[in-house]
Amino acid sequence: MKNDHKEKQGNNQSLPVTEIPHQKTPESKKGISSLLSSDAGLILAGIFQMIVGLSIVSVTILGLLTPLWLSATLSLIGSISSMFGVYLIFHAVASNGKFDSLINSSIKRVIRDQN
Repeated sequence: MKNDHKEKQGNNQSLPVTEIPHQKTPESKKGISSLLSSDAGLILAGIFQMIVGLSIVSVTILGLLTPLWLSATLSLIGSISSMFGVYLIFHAVASNGKFDSLINSSIKRVIRDQN
């Protein structure tokens, strides 16, 4: 028998079973997905989305686009984009969990000081 093969015995038959070596996963994933999976990446994406949305709204408010329907549509899209940017920043900060522990510790401190 070889070292890289194991044999299974069953009903007078031997079946070779090969072991698949475990592939090493890289410590850090490369690319945009790894950046956006971190909190700093989400905050950066939210800030960028807010800037783009607010710049679109400012262009439409200044009247640099002549058709009114195009200006109104872009203003709506820019407003929604800015709101999603704010939500993205809020989600990244709130998912960290530090604020929950801060609130819980302050509530415990108030209850302790009352007694």
